[in-house]
Amino acid sequence: MGKFMKTNASDGMGLAAGFMILASFILNVYVAQSDFWAINDIEGVVVQQVRRSQGLFFKCTYDGTGQRACEDYDQFFVSLPAAVLGSRVMVILACILSAFGTLLTVIGGSCTSFAAESLDEAYDGYVWEATSTKSLLGMVGGILSIIAALLVGIAVSWFAAIIINGYHYQSYAVVLGNDSVGIRYIWGSAIWIGWISLASGFLGGVIAVLGTRHGDEDDEEFRSYQPVDAEEKMYV
Repeated sequence: MGKFMKTNASDGMGLAAGFMILASFILNVYVAQSDFWAINDIEGVVVQQVRRSQGLFFKCTYDGTGQRACEDYDQFFVSLPAAVLGSRVMVILACILSAFGTLLTVIGGSCTSFAAESLDEAYDGYVWEATSTKSLLGMVGGILSIIAALLVGIAVSWFAAIIINGYHYQSYAVVLGNDSVGIRYIWGSAIWIGWISLASGFLGGVIAVLGTRHGDEDDEEFRSYQPVDAEEKMYV
């Protein structure tokens, strides 16, 4: 005997979903504040003294000594390039949604007793049952995570496409002799991390949603077990 909870999902599924959704939230926060969405290409440059990077909120330069200097975009908010403005909105929404998704997934998970109903008291422990509200919260958390993953995926993919177009434009300008600066930008680490966040959040959300499916609650495979300690037994 011990602390049992009747659920329609295994603890393993709940833990996996919660871990991936939490990881996606952390990655979303990093992507939102990172200035490494785009970095200048140094291929073919013999001596490169300055590295440049761009993000959603800042443009930075790094000199040969590693000193960093950043400034925000000079344009007024509504005058920003569509890719920057749109990506800002989507990534901020993704951070908010993934935060709520993480919280609701924890509450709706079979490994927690939040929103669970006490069914019986026994000598060695308690019996709990996951209510429909608990399952619904877990499903909503998974859906929010999926939406957040899609938003950050769209944002980084949009920005990545703009970088590619700019790279080709600068390349043609150099060939034609019309470019006096010769700065070409390539994908930074934030683009790759954004795609990792997309995969983690989407997969975690799908697992969370599937984990709330209705099943045979009386089946032993849908019971989660946690041993009760000796001190707790004394008060039963």
